[in-house]
Amino acid sequence: MNLSQKLIAILFAFWAGMISAISFIEAWLKFKAPRVTREIGLGIGKLVFTALNRVELVLLLLIWLLLFQQYRFRFLVHRFLIECFG
Repeated sequence: MNLSQKLIAILFAFWAGMISAISFIEAWLKFKAPRVTREIGLGIGKLVFTALNRVELVLLLLIWLLLFQQYRFRFLVHRFLIECFG
C-alpha cells in the first residue's frame, strides 16, 4: 500500500467518523440539553450540517487529487515503459 492509498484510507475513516459522530451523538443529544428549544436545536443542526458539507467537499477534493495523482503516475510510468521497451 503506497502513501496515496494510505492517505485515502485515512480520509475515508475520518469522514466516516464525522458522519457517525454527528448522526448518532450530536443530532439527538442537542435536544436533550436544558433550555434548547426546537427552533434553537434546528438552527444548530443547520449550522452543523452546513459545516459538515463544507468539510466533506474538501475531503472529496483531496481524495480526487490523490486518486488522480496516483493513476496519472501509473499511466506515465506505463507509457514510459512502452516507449522504452516497445
